[in-house]
Amino acid sequence: MTFPNPIDVVKVFPDYFSSGILYHCNDDFFLVRNPRFTSLCGRRAQLSYTVYVILTRGSLKGEIDGQPIEVSAGSSIVALSKQHVMLNSCSNDLESMLYFFTREVADSFLVGSSFAIFKEIQRQPVVTLDEFSMHVLTQTFGLLETTLSHPEADQMLDVCISILNTTFRLAAPQNLLEVPNKDIENRDESLTLQFIAALEKYYRKQHEVQFYAKLLCVTPKYLSTCVKKASGSPANQWINRYILRDAKNMLAHGNLPIKEISRQLGFDDQLLFGKYFRRQTGMSPTQFRQQNIK
Repeated sequence: MTFPNPIDVVKVFPDYFSSGILYHCNDDFFLVRNPRFTSLCGRRAQLSYTVYVILTRGSLKGEIDGQPIEVSAGSSIVALSKQHVMLNSCSNDLESMLYFFTREVADSFLVGSSFAIFKEIQRQPVVTLDEFSMHVLTQTFGLLETTLSHPEADQMLDVCISILNTTFRLAAPQNLLEVPNKDIENRDESLTLQFIAALEKYYRKQHEVQFYAKLLCVTPKYLSTCVKKASGSPANQWINRYILRDAKNMLAHGNLPIKEISRQLGFDDQLLFGKYFRRQTGMSPTQFRQQNIK
């Protein structure tokens, strides 16, 4: 980015924020103090960044991948890149600290991004913070603001990551630090994370386990076995999960023709998409849209 530090967030992201002070390091790492969100409340969006919000006052309600969440003062929320989020309401007294950053940055400070951490964030995105954790996170935010106010802020990404890494070790819930140490588990987790990273990039075009196995230089059987050991679900179920998540979202929250949804999700024609969707859900895309349109 070529914008100065700090800057009114509305000048950079006018579609999402109505006020707030933005600090950034290139297009990789952003902070926003006391963001106010636009009238996009009630509209679902797919995240391009991992988002971390710490509430110091007030409350908000929303959804992550269709699951309702409520966050109050003294709590934090994490939403991962490619998840679908919707903000339903914010209290008038909302005060918060917001981070958003690329997957590469997340991988750098989430203790090696163990799959155990990935699963735990998906399972429990909202965490109540104790007094010590809240103090550490508040001080960290101030330190990062100072860091990104430096004239050479765009060269400070490694410094920001080091600060976040230390903070995470101090302030993260204990269940995010209890990472398995067995070599076999770590190999399974490492391959699974590589698979998910590839899946997030290609799932709308590539629907076969064979593609991802070739990309990761393993056999399809080995990939599926490792992914199932680490996550509880084989690779093909992960692929279906990503495709169906987008399909359901577009059917329920938009007005795109089913033919266009089929095209965007990598199906050669609407008939193939219809057969796939019925096989996975027990109903046609049209039936699902009629029952869930909002």
